[in-house]
Amino acid sequence: MPKKSKKKISEMPRPTNNNLVKSLLILVILLIILDAVSLYFYYKPDLFSSSNNSSSDGPNCKDGTPYDECAEEKPYFCYQGELLKSAFSCGCPEGYEVNFQDCVKV
Repeated sequence: MPKKSKKKISEMPRPTNNNLVKSLLILVILLIILDAVSLYFYYKPDLFSSSNNSSSDGPNCKDGTPYDECAEEKPYFCYQGELLKSAFSCGCPEGYEVNFQDCVKV
């Protein structure tokens, strides 16, 4: 009966996973690119427009109210170029009281 030779573990060839590593690296890079593109479209930066609807201090709503501030005409708040009712944050004119985000006559 022939004698079987035992190989030590250290002598056995290690499998190479170059293809797996390359594939994972490509997937990670694609995910980073996809994330950057989705953030670009989510925030929609206006990189190429002229500054005719914004002041030198920053963007404003149509009535001149800066972004993220209350307008002079209560209860409106300037949010991303739109005037939205926000009585809870901006208050109401005299003779009116806050009813969630709207004003009702007292």
